This record gives sequence, C-alpha cells and structure tokens, in this order.
Amino acid sequence: MTSFIDSTNRDSLPKLDLITGLAEIEDQYDGFILDLFGVLHNGVTLYEGTLPALKALKAAGKPVVLLSNTPKRSYSSRNDLQAMGISADLYNDLITAGDGAFEALNNRDDEFHQSCGHACWFLGPEKMAHIMDGLELKSVDGPQDASFILNSMPGTDGETIENIEELLTQAIQKDLPMVCANPDLVVNIADKQYKCAGTFAKHYEDLGGRVVYHGKPYNRVYEMAQASLGVTHKSRIVAVGDSLHTDIQGACNFGIDGVFNLVGIHRDEVLMDNTDTIDLDKVSLVISNSPHQPMAVMEGLAW
Repeated sequence: MTSFIDSTNRDSLPKLDLITGLAEIEDQYDGFILDLFGVLHNGVTLYEGTLPALKALKAAGKPVVLLSNTPKRSYSSRNDLQAMGISADLYNDLITAGDGAFEALNNRDDEFHQSCGHACWFLGPEKMAHIMDGLELKSVDGPQDASFILNSMPGTDGETIENIEELLTQAIQKDLPMVCANPDLVVNIADKQYKCAGTFAKHYEDLGGRVVYHGKPYNRVYEMAQASLGVTHKSRIVAVGDSLHTDIQGACNFGIDGVFNLVGIHRDEVLMDNTDTIDLDKVSLVISNSPHQPMAVMEGLAW
C-alpha cells in the first residue's frame, strides 16, 4: 500500500494508506464485504472496476457478501444487480437492511418489536412495499390508525420531505414506535443526492420518537454477513463502503477492517475546488472529524 497525506504538516491529521485496488490487500483477508451504492454502482450504472474486481475475487477463491442499507429485500436487490450485469455467481450472498427489518418483525423476539403491534403505517414508495410480504401486518394509510411505522424511504425530494415531517409530528402524539429499514441519511443516485430513511428516523428521534434501526452500522447484519462468508476470525474480514457514518462505523463496531471508498456520498466533500480531482488533504480532514477510522482509502472499486 502506498502511504500518502503528509503534505500539510498538520500532525493531528490521520496517516492513512491509499490503495489502488483490492489486489494490494487480497492476501490479508479471507472474506470481503462490499457495499452496493457508492461501491459497485451509482444507483443507475456499474462503476468501471466493479466486474473486474468481482471476477478477480472469485478467481482468487475469496468469498464475497454484498451488504446494503437498501430497504429492499435481498431477492429484489439481486434482480436489480442482474439487470445491471452482476450475475449471482459473482458473489456468495446479498444481505440488506430490509432483510434485517423483515427478520425482526417476523420473529419479534425482543420487547421493542413485540410492542409494534400489527397495524403498519408504511413510510415509503410502492416499490419498497414488498418488505411486508409474508409478515402478518395490516397496512393503514397514516399514523392515525397505525400501531407502528415501518420507515423504508430510499431517497426522496423536498416536497415529499415536508409532507412526511408533518405526518411524523402527528405520529409523535400517538407515541408510535418506528422500525427503520434503512439507516442511511443520504444516498447518491447518478449525480444527485437524496435524503433516505435514516434522515426521517433521526428527525423522529429529535421529536422524541422511539426508533429501532436495521442495517449498517448495527451488528446484526454483520453477524449475518460473517456467517455467510464462513470466516471465523474477524481479523480476516474486510468491508468496503462509501459512508463513514454507516460502512466504516459498522466495520469498526463489529471489529473488522474497513476501506473507505471516496467515490460515493462523501465525494463532493473531498474534491479540489471547482474540479473533479480528489484533494487528499480534504480526505484526511473528513476522516479526522469522524470517530471511526478506516484502515485504507481507495478512489473507486478496482482489482
């Protein structure tokens, strides 16, 4: 790995490693956890290095689990990847935040989910509603008839945000618990950034609401990923993601290494002014402001 970011003389900035591809760290790990949005694709098309990296990991005998905070169930996300050109034989498993929420609402083995009841106000577009398939839930139109909120917002515009925030204020009056099936605050789709379920969940918490999150950075989905990888020692697992808040924090919380991919939601924060070039000093500053440190950074997935 190539060391970088020592041009500022600011001793407080983290000393990091820049890798140009996974081949540089392949021998250190037996299992790879890869994010979807901001790592494999931009929400619309695959990044150039995605297929070569997945094919090389497969050829090297390295199991890969794709781990995403999408509120979609994994079977739906698998179909999306297939349409983009990623066949199921290029990875071992795909786990989503939606899977975690479904599992918790299906099993109800903790007090919070038991308290949710079965009258569900689904907060999200119709294309995400399949998360409720197979659950014994009654779908209601709003907070007035609900016993809980299932927050599955994948990204939305300003007008919708205002409508949702007004309804959440009504939900507070009923003290409705919220199950958040996507902890992401924002997502990049093509060249635009949208607010996600995590933003609305945080707003609800700020109002005094009760929220349980499923997905990264919470341990349950990493436990599922480790089981799918079949790798016993966490020191032999690495996760690659584009979010310090979820991907890197989640890796650190679970006790595995994390690689911070600069092509994703933080990209605009680390570009040189009025250019498309990464400013390594800005990268260092962004990371220094986070309590969770990656073991390396990379500019786009590559082998």
